[in-house]
Amino acid sequence: MSASPLSAQDAGGGTIPNLTFTSWTGPYMRSQMLGFVRPYEAATGQRLTVAHYNGGIDEIRDQVESANVIWDVVDLTQADLLRACDAGLLEDISDIELPDGSDGTPAAEDFVAGALSPCGVGVIEWATAFAYSGAAFGDSPPSGIADFFDVETYPGARAIRNDPTVIMEWALMADGVARDEVYPLLETEEGVARAFDVMEAIRPGLQLWSAGRE
Repeated sequence: MSASPLSAQDAGGGTIPNLTFTSWTGPYMRSQMLGFVRPYEAATGQRLTVAHYNGGIDEIRDQVESANVIWDVVDLTQADLLRACDAGLLEDISDIELPDGSDGTPAAEDFVAGALSPCGVGVIEWATAFAYSGAAFGDSPPSGIADFFDVETYPGARAIRNDPTVIMEWALMADGVARDEVYPLLETEEGVARAFDVMEAIRPGLQLWSAGRE
């Protein structure tokens, strides 16, 4: 989701401001250059400054609290967007009137559920892919989320992104919880404890990564 840090500079007199767009690295960023950045530059005649980061809200917090905001638009995960919005680190865009979709559908109806928030607008839908070493498992490779947590059948180190998003959900699904029952269960102390019990199996060999190039 894209959002704007609190107190990002506005331009007066109808001029187009110099904007800094901050996002991730690698192929994802290159796709944004083609899909967002270059079309914007062509339409406005304004060249964007592009910055990179590895997620989280610490850098946004530092900029806001030091009154030195240099990022204008930031690509955030939904979890980080909600945290930053609740902390008052992002501009409230509730009053901004978004344009209708290309087929005339009102913006409020043109986005998937949960894509609009007071501080941001959804720009992509994404999924997580699991990869494994073919050489390590031969003809009996892992085939589902439960196998990720099964270190007895599939021994070896595990790696996840340095972000808690969805890991607890995966743990419960690996433990047999139906998808539509995951969040109601996580609202209970029992559900949280159950997820941590499942995650304990991979903790000794768990490695965290921040950038996709790792």
